[in-house]
Amino acid sequence: GGWSTLGWFTDPILSKMLERSEGDLANLFIHEMSHSTIFVKDSIDFNENLATFIGDRGAERFLIDKYGPDSKEYKTYIHEDEDYLKFSDHMLRGAEKLDSLYKRMNETQTEEEKSDQKEKLIRQIVDSLDTLTLSTGNKPSARYQSRLPNNAYFMNFRRYQARQDTFWEELRNKFDGDLKVYIKYMSDKHPFL
Repeated sequence: GGWSTLGWFTDPILSKMLERSEGDLANLFIHEMSHSTIFVKDSIDFNENLATFIGDRGAERFLIDKYGPDSKEYKTYIHEDEDYLKFSDHMLRGAEKLDSLYKRMNETQTEEEKSDQKEKLIRQIVDSLDTLTLSTGNKPSARYQSRLPNNAYFMNFRRYQARQDTFWEELRNKFDGDLKVYIKYMSDKHPFL
């Protein structure tokens, strides 16, 4: 969807980005802008997880400030975000199961046997997506009927979603939910490059 040059160049706004909802677009911009405020060298997972967290919370603040906490725009964004968090948590659990499977594999197994075990497990992870209770009521497994996700897909969830609970806990417990103070703390703790 987007990328950051860490403030070295003007980051592009692609026409495809403008098809997003207002909340998703705000999230994208805030996520990418956070990289030019807080960026820890050689710590991609930390940087992306933190930018995701700040983007999510920043988009919430933007929608509340613009439309109000009882607005359709804010409530829709929150429901979509809650659904995505359920989906992400499921995929993170799937990534853990795949890790366990890979650790149990050994050199006596053929590549075909390993590939079959991997495909079977990924199929189980995908099929069990439909057990999630989502506000949209759709079947999330439908998007994978023609093609199963691969390892890179599961790693993406680790890179962007695995530390969200940690940041939430810190924001609530140490900063009383004040996102501005939290960002200031993080930028002081991790000076930009």
